[in-house]
Amino acid sequence: MGFTVDSVWHSHNGSWKLTTSDPLLKDTASIYVSSEYDRGTNWKVKWHYVEAKEYQFD
Repeated sequence: MGFTVDSVWHSHNGSWKLTTSDPLLKDTASIYVSSEYDRGTNWKVKWHYVEAKEYQFD
């Protein structure tokens, strides 16, 4: 699994952080988004999945 996080507002949009440690090779993850003081926020997250069988090298 992988992900991309994009700020829809290009300035004063707050911040984000990954709250799941080491999401590689897992099927879940958590992202925390916070706005700047007394402002709204607008973020877009895209999750990318691949089949595990495609990465099994024997």
